[in-house]
Amino acid sequence: MSNHQDNSQFIPLDEAKRLINNFRKISGAGAQPGGSFKIDTIRGIIEQKGCSGIRFYYGKNAINESVIVLVGIDEAGKDMTGGKIAERQDAIPKNSINDSALLKNE
Repeated sequence: MSNHQDNSQFIPLDEAKRLINNFRKISGAGAQPGGSFKIDTIRGIIEQKGCSGIRFYYGKNAINESVIVLVGIDEAGKDMTGGKIAERQDAIPKNSINDSALLKNE
């Protein structure tokens, strides 16, 4: 958990790198370090009437790969399960894994 003083959910690059590196250490060298969702998917969730944010859940698909499930949340903090829910994140391409500053141990 971050120790930033304000209520911001933004963190500096060095903290992001530390968090990701911690995950990679326990997950093993071959583990996918993350994924991405297309902007249309994110918009489809946050533009729903009454949506005030996005919650994510960790899951496993049929072939035991880790996935993230996204769902909108309303102002009361409740899942909007009657709305759009997303999972089909794209894997990070190998060249992006090699090039991302987030995945370098500098």
